[in-house]
Amino acid sequence: MHGQFDSPVELPTDPDELIRISGPLLEVGPRADRATVNFLIVQGEGEEAVTVNGEGTWRQGPQETPWTGTVRRVGKRAGGGDGTLKEGPARGIAVAVAIKDGELLDREFVPPSIETLTWCVNITFAQGSAA
Repeated sequence: MHGQFDSPVELPTDPDELIRISGPLLEVGPRADRATVNFLIVQGEGEEAVTVNGEGTWRQGPQETPWTGTVRRVGKRAGGGDGTLKEGPARGIAVAVAIKDGELLDREFVPPSIETLTWCVNITFAQGSAA
């Protein structure tokens, strides 16, 4: 499995609206048809660094399908209190957990298994356009 974040990520004009995050999840074996993706966005330095937690999902499709998820714009500041994601660079950190179906090999049942993948990449936030 290989994971990534799409970038740039568009910030909604309404600060209370969830941010949509997505990216490719590639080379997932044919025995896995779904995955859960938990991710963090970290933006800023030192006491001003903001961390937000998000969740997403991936489903096997006829072609390569991206994982999709959402995250709130407001998170925790490293120095205490709340902070807000804004335009500019950030880090996307994620873990995908895929459940692979069991299978028969030479009349022997191989039980289901769990495959995990973690990744960390640079992303950029850009202000969205007003509708």
